[in-house]
Amino acid sequence: MQAPAAELHLGQCLAGIGSLDKAKAHWQAFLKAKPDGPWRGQAHVELIDLALEQEIDLPAAVLQSEIAQSALANITDADAKSSWDAAAFELHLRSALIALAQNRRTDAAQSFEKAKTVTNAPSTTLAVSRLDDLIASLKSDQDPLPADLRGPRTDEQVNVLLTLGSVYNRLGRHDSAKRILASLGQGKLQAKVPVQGEKGGGRKRGRSSFDGPFFSPTFLARRESS
Repeated sequence: MQAPAAELHLGQCLAGIGSLDKAKAHWQAFLKAKPDGPWRGQAHVELIDLALEQEIDLPAAVLQSEIAQSALANITDADAKSSWDAAAFELHLRSALIALAQNRRTDAAQSFEKAKTVTNAPSTTLAVSRLDDLIASLKSDQDPLPADLRGPRTDEQVNVLLTLGSVYNRLGRHDSAKRILASLGQGKLQAKVPVQGEKGGGRKRGRSSFDGPFFSPTFLARRESS
């Protein structure tokens, strides 16, 4: 087997060219070889994202996240600890997203608070700075989705994608939000939601704002100031 980082990146390369099944099998084999080894935390993140964003399989994401959280809490390999520490923010974030998709807002707030305790994860400063407002809203039992997208969501796959996209948007991860929510334009969202009016900046009811190849929902334009 190659160096752990190279093994992780090989799976990313496979996913990048659309070979998702091969990427999934590769990351699973990578984890099986040494579950608590270096770069395994990042492999868990990749598998959770694959389950949530591509397969839209919430039970699979739940299971993967539970395994990852258990491993994170019981790392004994000193050589692996730094890479697990680097993955901790993303693992806690995914745990929170999964809880939200299951409408477990208190659990989601707790996972976001765990993410806040991570101080050495790379490229998380912007997201961490926005966690307080999100945590406060969840503790007040508020729906994290924008007001014009709230309401009963009986389609689990639609709910998962809306949750991911909305939270990523609130955390300033706009590229991720746009990528995820764009998949709703592929026929998964049946309910009609407000879209931007053509004249005068007004709003109208009509086709889903997720329709079309160039997804640009209104709330993505309402980006919080950095």
